[in-house]
Amino acid sequence: MPFDEGTALPALLVGNAELLFESIAAALPHIKSGRVRALAVAGSKRSLVLRGLPTVAQAGIKGFAADNWFGILAPEGVDESIVSRLNGDFARAVSAVEVRERLMSYGMETRSSTPAELAAIMRDEIAKWARVIKSAGLKPD
Repeated sequence: MPFDEGTALPALLVGNAELLFESIAAALPHIKSGRVRALAVAGSKRSLVLRGLPTVAQAGIKGFAADNWFGILAPEGVDESIVSRLNGDFARAVSAVEVRERLMSYGMETRSSTPAELAAIMRDEIAKWARVIKSAGLKPD
């Protein structure tokens, strides 16, 4: 039975699913309580929050990496000075000790980037997942 984003974790918790790829932020309370056993992290590097877990690639599926990231975007055409100011403000915020510690308590690691670096990450992710979709023979709706 397929589960959607809103029902997958509850299904795992009640025993209706046996395996789940979920964000650390969503799963961490259940990992800490012992209701869920984490096997590996999907990202390209080990988690600072779950240091003892290998990555999926380290656990044996070579080349696997599905990094979870967030970006803050603005509409096309926003003045570069505004983009630069917002980027600086957000970078300072996520580097503040209290913000980093709070986000880490939820299983979220922080780092900032420039708008150009984020654009490159997004281009790389689109290309990577397009290859995965194509190799799996999936067709967009």
